[in-house]
Amino acid sequence: MVGRYGATSRVSALALTLSVAGCGGLTEAVIVPEQSVRAVTYGWQASAAPPEVTGSIHAPSGTITFREAVSQAVAYSPAVKAALAEIEARHGDAFQASRRLNPELALNVENLPNSGGLAQDDSSESLQLSQTLELGGKRLARLAAANLETSLAGWDFEVARLQAAIEAGQSFVDVIASQERLAILQEFVTVSQKTRDAVEARVKGGRASSIELDRAKVAVALAQAARTAEEARLAAAKDRLSALWGRDYATFGRAAG
Repeated sequence: MVGRYGATSRVSALALTLSVAGCGGLTEAVIVPEQSVRAVTYGWQASAAPPEVTGSIHAPSGTITFREAVSQAVAYSPAVKAALAEIEARHGDAFQASRRLNPELALNVENLPNSGGLAQDDSSESLQLSQTLELGGKRLARLAAANLETSLAGWDFEVARLQAAIEAGQSFVDVIASQERLAILQEFVTVSQKTRDAVEARVKGGRASSIELDRAKVAVALAQAARTAEEARLAAAKDRLSALWGRDYATFGRAAG
């Protein structure tokens, strides 16, 4: 084709290049049957299929038990979901590794010099299609490596589930302990208020000084302050437990178990 300035543009013919990777004869590249590739069993599938992790987050209400707390954390933990997504990604990599390598298409454009220097419209284009043939068992090795990565992702998934269960158990115990402390402090508040009322009656009857009443009032204030602080700690412990299954705040009332 004649260009704008009369220069000739030369397009080379389509070149098909087969790049042979590895060593060995050509027969080694075709000994991998498709049936064996489709029958691959991944490590986590060989032991046990991972449980379904649903996307919606259940919000428990009322009283939650230890079993329910652990089940919630294992089923809805963000860390467990991430580990499951990693398994699916590795599964996709293993499937891709089981297929033959894709052909590559390359377009090369070169400028050709002339007597006047580098001409603007004197160029040569070449289109190249290449296909890599894997020999020497390289395809099987690549598939085995991908399967190993999938198996490791499966073990990471199991570790994430175990870690979620452990953290849920520890957080559940923290909630139970805080509830018990709050109940004891509530009793202290009740006793201190009764003591204050008794002292106040004695002061009115002239059988006690006002100093004793002031002391009783201080005891009530200290007990109420301790109860308020424990209520805040209990709320924080409940939120930490709820965060294990992806909730920003606690929706259950109390823990029992």
